[in-house]
Formats: sequence, structure tokens, C-alpha cells
Amino acid sequence: MLDGCSEHCEHGDTHVRYLYLLLPPCGADGAVASGPEASILEQIHSTERDLLRVCTSKCKSSVQLISDFVSCGSDYLIDVAGVPLHHLKFMDETSIDYRKLHRSYGYSVRGRRLHVTRGWFPAGPNYTMSVMTSLSAPGGFICSTPRTVSNTSYDFLLFLVEVARAGHLKAGDVLVLDNASVHNSELIARRLQLFLVITGVRLLFLPTYSPELNPCELLFAMMKNEMRRIRDTHHNMLNDVVTALAKIRTDNVVNFYDHCLHRFDE
Repeated sequence: MLDGCSEHCEHGDTHVRYLYLLLPPCGADGAVASGPEASILEQIHSTERDLLRVCTSKCKSSVQLISDFVSCGSDYLIDVAGVPLHHLKFMDETSIDYRKLHRSYGYSVRGRRLHVTRGWFPAGPNYTMSVMTSLSAPGGFICSTPRTVSNTSYDFLLFLVEVARAGHLKAGDVLVLDNASVHNSELIARRLQLFLVITGVRLLFLPTYSPELNPCELLFAMMKNEMRRIRDTHHNMLNDVVTALAKIRTDNVVNFYDHCLHRFDE
């Protein structure tokens, strides 16, 4: 996990140990754990099983599991207005493909056709990554390590656990998400509810089809614009991602918040 200053914060809160329960039984490479590693994970799950039972015993279906911690739709405008900015966090995912970073428009003298040379782009895997904006974090955002596979609900849950353990997501925070299926999958509903109970974080879903209200989208746009600018001078996509993210400062993220939150006044 990366943040604006590439620092790692250790958190000593007693609730942090419960976050291990939320992780799927996978090894470091993402494969399903087996052997001794699976045995250790099973011991962790067994030790905390009573906590999980208490958190989910009154729920009738996985869809209802997080209903007490979630606001969405028409409630969004009311709820977001009452949240202090340092407690308001936005999270989203993006994919990075150099073949899609070519500009789709440009400007030329009137009456003259515009010709654009697409230029060279590096061969190799595409990447996906998760980002959480936070005005209380160094640099104004925290991002996951880029992945060469598609985002899944478990990637989303794992990133939540990582930012909570690093101290960037705490009790009283409100986490705003879009309505992507990975954010409300039944596969992680029970673990997500447990995460909310343990950390004291509340979820707030954006209105449907409203990416313009998410500062993460502006952060991604700034990152990809910088990658377009430097793509012909570098030959490594990961280096380009790091270089582009280094250009984003806290004051940029403050402007992203201002732009998205003041759209309500339009």
C-alpha cells in the first residue's frame, strides 16, 4: 500500500487484531491458502468465531447485513453535508492501459484537419489499483499496490483492511463508494459488516451513475493525463504510475473535494 509520502504507519489499537478475520483464506500471491498457512488462518477464524456470530446472528439475509451502517441514494446529499472533511473518505478503483491513454480530441487552426501521431506505447500487462482519498493522510490519498488482475470484491475488502490497519480509516470516518458490484457483493457481506462494527466506520453510497461526485475520478484523470505526457520518455508502466502519482499533492485533492462537493450548489 502506498500513500502520498510512502510512509507506513503502525497502529496499536486493540481492535486491529480482529481485522485478520476479514481476510479471505489466500496466500501472499492471491492463491487459496493450503497446508500450514491454511491451518493458521483457520485458527484465527476459530478464535474470533463468537464475535462473528454476535455480529451476524440477527441478520436475515446477506443483502441486509450492512443496512445499519449504509446510507445511499436520496440520503446522500443530506448525510455528506454533515460530515467534517477530515472524516470524509472516498474510495474507487481504476484500470490502467496504455493503449487507452491516447488523446481522443485536439485543437487545430479552423479549416485544417488535425493529425495526431499516437506514438509508442509499452507492451506488457495492464494494471488495476484502488485509491482512497483522505485529507488527513500524507499527500491526500492512499493507493494499493497495482495489480495485474481485475478488481474483485476481495481486493476491495483487503484494501479496506490495509488502510484501517495503517490508521487511515478510523472510528467516526464516513467512507463514500460508488455502486460497483465489488462494493456490495454478497461474497464479502458478512466480513464487510464485521469490518464496520470493529472500526466504527460508516458507508455512504453515491447516487447511481454520478461519478462526477467522486474526487477519486479527478485524481485518476490527473494521474492519466500525466502518464500521457511522459509515456514516450519511459518504458515501464509501473514507473510511470509512481511518477504520475507523485505529481498529485494535498492541495490538488482539496480542490477535488471542493469541485465535487460544491456541485450540489449548481
